[in-house]
Amino acid sequence: MSRLTGSMVRVSDCATLFLAWGVATLAGCSDDSRPRKDYDPDAVAKAAIASCDDDADGKLTEEELEACLALQSAVDRIDANQDGAVDQAEIARRVASYAAMSEYIVADVLVKRGPRPLSGAAVTLQLAPYMNAEPLRFTATTDGTGIGTPASSPKPVLGFPPGFYDVEVVHNGETRKFGVEMADDNPTVSRLEFDMREP
Repeated sequence: MSRLTGSMVRVSDCATLFLAWGVATLAGCSDDSRPRKDYDPDAVAKAAIASCDDDADGKLTEEELEACLALQSAVDRIDANQDGAVDQAEIARRVASYAAMSEYIVADVLVKRGPRPLSGAAVTLQLAPYMNAEPLRFTATTDGTGIGTPASSPKPVLGFPPGFYDVEVVHNGETRKFGVEMADDNPTVSRLEFDMREP
């Protein structure tokens, strides 16, 4: 499981992102080339349920959410009736809320094992397939403090569009899977913290 902790965005990160935006603008990139956050909420919710609903009862239980880590990371924000499961309507409402959020969310990553930061960890974040959006991935390698600043591909963007992201962290041959939701109302979203300890 990933645990998100809050932090202020570093000034150098903001400057780098602003410079990237300026270069893209001068190069003639139009708004049409930006990743879109105006997802089809019903289509996303239907695809998310289909991808993880093992018993086909129309909702994702706590056990089923273990296969959908990005949804699991946001269950407190999705589960409107607080029954411990999420259904298609709840997911659709959550995705619809992105329309009122920031176009991009700036975040860095911290990889650690317990209290010890890990340098040289390779982190990959990409929109979950059920988001039904254009492929977009972010990669970072952590420095001596365990922190890395993700860069996007295949095109440069200012930050993460809101949504559910699958995460892979590789360090010294060990691979772990996590999930995160990038959203304005996630108070700990500016630094994504991944602990490589066994659960």
